[in-house]
Amino acid sequence: MLDPYVARTIRDMPADLISLKVGINIVALATFRLRTFGPAVHGFLDTVRDGHPDTPLLLMSPVSSPALDAPPGPTTMGPDGKSQPWATRPMWPVGRCR
Repeated sequence: MLDPYVARTIRDMPADLISLKVGINIVALATFRLRTFGPAVHGFLDTVRDGHPDTPLLLMSPVSSPALDAPPGPTTMGPDGKSQPWATRPMWPVGRCR
């Protein structure tokens, strides 16, 4: 999820090689948008590189996820367990406060 504390933990640990998989879980539930995703990845990598300037780093991303590629915008899981656009999610009933 590109949490800064994870980047700091990686930065502070010894490593001969660093491999990161970034992508699929970030798309769901509108964690990042187009404007915020790039800067978040760069900030995460910059923090890791502060502690490992010469360590080989492998950055992976999912090649394809048809369930997440087809619908526009962020997605969520529908009642049938399939991915659906966030905007079409069912709204949960709100109980009345007493």
